[in-house]
Amino acid sequence: MLELRLLGIPELRIAGRVLKFQDAKGMALLAYLTIEGTTSRDKLADLLWSDLEQTEARRNLRQRLYALKKIIPSECWNVSGETIGLEPGFQSDVAAFQTHLSGDDDEAASQLWCGNFLENLEPSGAEIFNDWLDTTRSRLTASHHEILRRLATKRETSGDLRGALEAHQKLLHDDELQEFHQREVIRLHDSLGEREAALTHFEHYRETLQTELEDAPLPDTLALVERIRNGNNQTFEISTSLTPSLNPPLIGRDDTWQLLKGSSFGFHLILGEPGIGKTRLASEFAKAHGTYCTLRGREGASGSPLYPVAETLRQALLETDWANQLEPVWRAECARLIPEIDPNASTVQTPPSSLEGRVRFFEGLSRALFASIGEGGTLLLDDLHWFDAASLELTGHLARRALDTKVRLIATARHVELEQNQAATPILNDLKRDGLYNPISLEALQESDVRGLMQALSGSDASLFAKRLHTVTTGNPFFMLETLRDLFSAGQLKINAKGVWNTPFDQNTQDYTELPVPTTVREAILQRIDRVGAATRRLLEAASVAGNGFDLSYLDGATALSEWEGLEALENAMKARLLETTAQDGYRFNHDLTRRALEDSLSLDRKRLIHRKLAVSLEAKNGMPDRIAEHYELGGQARLAAPWRVKAAEAATRVYAYELALEHYQKAIEDGMSSFKE
Repeated sequence: MLELRLLGIPELRIAGRVLKFQDAKGMALLAYLTIEGTTSRDKLADLLWSDLEQTEARRNLRQRLYALKKIIPSECWNVSGETIGLEPGFQSDVAAFQTHLSGDDDEAASQLWCGNFLENLEPSGAEIFNDWLDTTRSRLTASHHEILRRLATKRETSGDLRGALEAHQKLLHDDELQEFHQREVIRLHDSLGEREAALTHFEHYRETLQTELEDAPLPDTLALVERIRNGNNQTFEISTSLTPSLNPPLIGRDDTWQLLKGSSFGFHLILGEPGIGKTRLASEFAKAHGTYCTLRGREGASGSPLYPVAETLRQALLETDWANQLEPVWRAECARLIPEIDPNASTVQTPPSSLEGRVRFFEGLSRALFASIGEGGTLLLDDLHWFDAASLELTGHLARRALDTKVRLIATARHVELEQNQAATPILNDLKRDGLYNPISLEALQESDVRGLMQALSGSDASLFAKRLHTVTTGNPFFMLETLRDLFSAGQLKINAKGVWNTPFDQNTQDYTELPVPTTVREAILQRIDRVGAATRRLLEAASVAGNGFDLSYLDGATALSEWEGLEALENAMKARLLETTAQDGYRFNHDLTRRALEDSLSLDRKRLIHRKLAVSLEAKNGMPDRIAEHYELGGQARLAAPWRVKAAEAATRVYAYELALEHYQKAIEDGMSSFKE
């Protein structure tokens, strides 16, 4: 009888006898057939010899199968001309584990778990198999963790505190930074009368957390330990005071609105300081004038050529049929950037170096973007100052084509950052010379505008309050909203039964100088985050280093929060209007100023540590090569960044971004890579 043990260190048994089996590729083949069933020879060859040509890979497969048949009796095999499989009747611990799992027999399933699927097995030259291995291993490990969580609850409910403790300890074996399970271990030790063990475990966790993340335990963990030390049985809860929704009307922008409305189709650039309301004005105008889509620049994506374009077109594929509206030649050009729209395009892998080819590529992208919004629509280029050189070059091409296609281009940018983007200046100068560039400066709100804003939000005149708010915030709309949210979260602003705002100082104030208004936008942001809760701040600190556009899995390993704690912290951040979600980015900060305030509050060593954790997380998820490289570099691990810089250079070459490719190669050399493959 053939028996395969695949949970933990893989093991092969025949008739109860353990075989000494050291062949990684052979075990990989058996494991794949066990999980996936009978498979074609071509697929198995590609899986296990991904780095070889098909003929050589098939020859290696035949040789490996021949060697396995010497060990495993022929009656165990189901081999035909083009397929390989195992005959029914063999036993597998994975199959038994899944059977117990589907039958809700958590105890039996847990007893089968001897370690991660195919532990320590990762055959060389088998990239496709290793991708399958990672996915299967993650799926089975997640099932095991869910079983342990259920067992902990069931055992404690039935009075088996020791068994519940063991379940939480097993969960910590896989990730000792999961604070929820650390807290449960401490609590259960105390419930079992093991006070010293509880306190010792806490001290060990506190040291580990400081070493790994340079962080401190959450308040509820500290409160639990304090209760244990004092013998106090009171429970501890974190109060999360969330702010009301503030959705102000667009006030004080009538002149700019009319300027945009009266202009012909073409390129308009709205310039202003951070928080002044550039994106709000541009998006509101675009919504009011037909269909539109947004290309969003991101600081962390400047090393990925045409990332804003690829992101937008992929999202548009879900909403429009733009790909099928293009002629085959233009669809093939777009496939250089988005291969999934035309996988058979012959030009994708080997782009010509001619100027003609580059122009044709940009024309294909332009037609795709225009097709996604239609005639008379608006293309919004948000945060143009973060656009990479290729995206800026495409912007110039779009501006010249916009008049012919009757599409309005509206861009937003910050003065200082735009001047620092060396690729932007020649593009904008050329457009200005050709009369295609219309810059519009957006200024701070006047005191009368703030009074109108307060009237609309609060339901009362509030002229004194508006004057104080304008003085402190200098008319910056984002700073004003953050100040109002901070005052609500501190309990200094409240809403009465009629929906009208009031403060404790309304009856006696002369100018609201008594009101504790934060003096900087950074102070307003950080104070409000602290009131939402320590777990939320910990999550947002990691997210601030990750940059805009993230999901919870990206932050794995950088927060010490369990899945449920992380989700709760994320939900609190959303309720507090600190984060928002989009179809393109996942989660992102409500404003880059929020992200910067958090990132600036971190020590240099802590930022480096988070960068290293995020690099590992992104690497496991096949993230953008340039972003992985940047995380490793900022985390002080330049040598690990070098191969990712090479991958980023190769990706840039495929879309004509040769200057950026050279920059990546140069950084790879600086990171310590001495040679490159031909």
